[in-house]
Amino acid sequence: MEARSVKTKIFGTEYSLKAESGHENIIEAAAYVDKKMREISARVPDLPDIRVAVLTAVNLADELLRLRQKVPDDIAERAKALTKLLNSALMD
Repeated sequence: MEARSVKTKIFGTEYSLKAESGHENIIEAAAYVDKKMREISARVPDLPDIRVAVLTAVNLADELLRLRQKVPDDIAERAKALTKLLNSALMD
């Protein structure tokens, strides 16, 4: 599949991003990054753009790592509940 160029604006700068598929995801991701950068900039208005970008990257990486950790925990909890339910059903 051919890469498609998608134009988007992040923190006041326009970017042309290439996406092989799912360009909607690229647009949504760019909007999310823009939102997070604006939130940080609003909290610390005098922060240089590069520092806003780095803090945003660190915050997004932290968010990603927490979500990655949460998924296995959720799966383990569900498996435990299902095992308990199955054991209960088998004992009846």
